[in-house]
Amino acid sequence: MAVTMYTHVCKVCGRDFSSRYRTQKTCGVECRGRSGGVSPTKLVCRCGKPARSKKGYCAECALERKRQSRRKFHARHREAVLEERRAKYAANAAVRAQVNRATERARFNGLRIDRLKLDKYTCQQCGSRKQLVVHHHDNSQKRNRRDPKSTINDLLTLCRKCHINLHRSLGDLKPNGSILSPSA
Repeated sequence: MAVTMYTHVCKVCGRDFSSRYRTQKTCGVECRGRSGGVSPTKLVCRCGKPARSKKGYCAECALERKRQSRRKFHARHREAVLEERRAKYAANAAVRAQVNRATERARFNGLRIDRLKLDKYTCQQCGSRKQLVVHHHDNSQKRNRRDPKSTINDLLTLCRKCHINLHRSLGDLKPNGSILSPSA
């Protein structure tokens, strides 16, 4: 059986050579090593040391390359996890906002934000701007909170502490410290 031989010109040294492979680009082991081919014996790493792997890296450079790829992987993974969390938070925030709007319409006839703006987001007893609540003023025990006749004048902006003290002075706190509902 006859073997077909192909003639080539070496890409590294420029010599003519023949080979039975159609796609061979270099004439031998030395030229293949200099061209970045697969011969580990003659390869030189980019740092100048002899290469130990087929990819052309010495031991130190191969280790550093591995570390870098791990860092890149973990950075991509971390970014993907954070993006997923941001998406969940945005979806949950939209749901929470919708529930809060429904609660506000039911309990305050949509006037809660208007009362907070009118009182400039400050407690009307102590001047605090933290943990604000809107209290149904004066006749909240007598009239249902969901009564459509409730007006903005029936509401009062208080901080949580002043709100509890107000209900304590009115005598409508449960033994556990929570506020009694108007119907109780």
